[in-house]
Amino acid sequence: MIEEIPGDLMQWLRGFYFVAEKGSVTQAAIAMRRGQPTITYQIKCLEKELGVTLFDRSSGKMKLTPEGRNVLEHVITLFEDVKEIRNTRKYTWSTKGRFVSLPATLSSIPSCPRTSLSS
Repeated sequence: MIEEIPGDLMQWLRGFYFVAEKGSVTQAAIAMRRGQPTITYQIKCLEKELGVTLFDRSSGKMKLTPEGRNVLEHVITLFEDVKEIRNTRKYTWSTKGRFVSLPATLSSIPSCPRTSLSS
């Protein structure tokens, strides 16, 4: 069973990734086109959610802790997996010996017609 996760978790992880890559909240905010307080909030929320300190802030720079490096590895893998899922059109899936190409996004799948349950 898949556990419920906070709806903003992916954005928190994205903010974490950019801070880790840029070495500063300011540079991450610029790269993400967000305000610095937003990125700071994302990092604090993620640290609270995971129960770990992701960055050593003592030197004035945002330096990853050992836990932060471990989380970063998982975040990179996660976003690579998400990218792969979003590009499903490139993959062909076999069902009963036939090959079916999946649409790239759910929005390109036609909706099922609505039916009335009262009829």
